[in-house]
Amino acid sequence: MNFRGEALPLTDSDIEIIAGYLGCQVAALHSVIIVETTGKGFGPDNRPIMLCEPHIFYHELKIQSQRLQASKQGLAYPKWGTKPYPTTQNIRYLWLDKAMEINQEAALSSCSWGLGQVLGINYKICGFSTILDFVEAMKYSGASQLYAMAKFIAADHLQVYLRNLAWSEFAHRYNGPAYALNHYEIKLEHTYNRLPASEKVIPSPPSNYTLDSLLPSK
Repeated sequence: MNFRGEALPLTDSDIEIIAGYLGCQVAALHSVIIVETTGKGFGPDNRPIMLCEPHIFYHELKIQSQRLQASKQGLAYPKWGTKPYPTTQNIRYLWLDKAMEINQEAALSSCSWGLGQVLGINYKICGFSTILDFVEAMKYSGASQLYAMAKFIAADHLQVYLRNLAWSEFAHRYNGPAYALNHYEIKLEHTYNRLPASEKVIPSPPSNYTLDSLLPSK
């Protein structure tokens, strides 16, 4: 599978559209983007930023022979933290290529993708019919990646914390119970405070047409 797509960069207009969708300040959403991803959704080779999750892959493999094969190859294990994460995108994509040979859907679903590092198993709540549609969007643009992230936030009702600038509550629910170890809530607040006043506004909600225009055309 070719993971190099259009790789269109995220724009200020894209962030404004999604902030309007979430009903939060542009600066609140921009802070999340900066802290979560340093604002980058693609590597220098135009492949989406991706993190493989072998423990998710283990549980996504429902056929025992596939699970055993993946385990023997070191591609899957039942418990998070069994091995360190691969440190480079090249190694992560090598993992993905091997994992897809065993089960393509399970492999793609077991990676965190793009700006928001949204886990592939969440593709349906992010507004996509299939995992392949989701991955195509991750390849297409930073706007598509932000769209998926926003849909995930809305599905979990996290937008209220962005609206209220409730950084600890947002970080806890977006990153999990260990969020404080990485000081996510402090980073979010400090980043927000550094952004200009011109971003501390809530845009009007976009139309469905405008929101869908962020995705690749079918």
